[in-house]
Amino acid sequence: RLNYEVQLRPFASDFLFIAGEPEALRVDSPVLIRTRSGSFRLGAPAADLLRYGVYSFLEETAEDAPASAPPLAPAARAAYLHLPPLDPRVRELALRLTQPYAAEADKARAIERYLRTTYRYTLELPRTEPADPIAHFLFERRAGHCEYFASAMAVMLRAAGIPSRVATGFLGGVYNPLSGWHVIRASDAHSWVEAFLPRGGWSTFDPTPPDPAAGVGAGLRMRLMLLADAAETFWNDWVLLYDLDRQLTLAGRVEQSRRNLSQGWLRQLGQLWDHAGAAAAWFLHRLASIAAALGLGAGLWLVIPGLARHLRTQWRARRVLQGKADASDATLLYRRALALLRRRGIEKPPAVSPAEFAQSIPSPEIASILVELTRAYNRLRFGGHGTAAAEMVARLQQLERCLSGLRRRRVAPT
Repeated sequence: RLNYEVQLRPFASDFLFIAGEPEALRVDSPVLIRTRSGSFRLGAPAADLLRYGVYSFLEETAEDAPASAPPLAPAARAAYLHLPPLDPRVRELALRLTQPYAAEADKARAIERYLRTTYRYTLELPRTEPADPIAHFLFERRAGHCEYFASAMAVMLRAAGIPSRVATGFLGGVYNPLSGWHVIRASDAHSWVEAFLPRGGWSTFDPTPPDPAAGVGAGLRMRLMLLADAAETFWNDWVLLYDLDRQLTLAGRVEQSRRNLSQGWLRQLGQLWDHAGAAAAWFLHRLASIAAALGLGAGLWLVIPGLARHLRTQWRARRVLQGKADASDATLLYRRALALLRRRGIEKPPAVSPAEFAQSIPSPEIASILVELTRAYNRLRFGGHGTAAAEMVARLQQLERCLSGLRRRRVAPT
């Protein structure tokens, strides 16, 4: 069982990300919704930094599950076995892999093992969208990212008569020794599979093989990211989220420092009688040093988080212009577009998806640009297609020119 806390930065979704099966959840929200699949939602995306605590049970393997689990209701079982029109080769492959095994857990592990060892991981997308992505992945391209692996396994499990579903969230991350937190980034987004087993209920399987390019080129860039993240974490903890717990912690540290300082001064008072002049000079020098240190510390305290965010944003912008963007840069570019629209009084509601928002713009000219920008955003953000970054930049510049033109036409004399 795990007892942990999550700091979730403003996110496009209102879902809470939870490791394991939650048994207790502490979140400052007027609304908390539990979905039919067991997920938790807030009703609307958080506009500011969200902090929540979870006490949950985390399974290690299917063998850790209880001896039996309540069966699925007939309607739920039918929903998790439903399949679209299927290429016959997919069903034949699923039955061939699972036929040697009697237990459903062994069948699921056979499919998981086959996918992990037979296919290759890549973030490159097919040049053209195939009519049947699952069959194309399994029998022709034989390479893809986590969504291909998870979708293929879920379909094959259903073809073998095992209820299944695709789960999405985050996997991995890196520990930041400066802040003591684990940092989970957009690049850690992942998809896996949950299969309903008679013995263990919903059990986790991950058919995606490791990314051969993972960790390449980290080095200095990773250390700078951890430094910027630690500065922002300290700012959030002691300024933005300065609650009662932190007040008590800080008060305890101040009291301990006061005692230590008092004891030091008592020892020095005895020397003051014999060396009054020297002690006075030392005291004034120390007081000036403390004041300078406090001033410098306060200045750094106020400046570093904002400076770190600014430098990180500028660094990412340069990478995008150089064609070195990754999936996490899509959000940076899309937020720039939203900021431009917000200055013209066009606000995106939190509950509206980017595609719906683009289609709701009353101006056909702006709507057309935003539709293309949103398509490029989805390709970069969820497909990892690096060339989409240049397209997003071009659409952003086109949007800026369009909005500037509209403003000039509004203020032009008639």
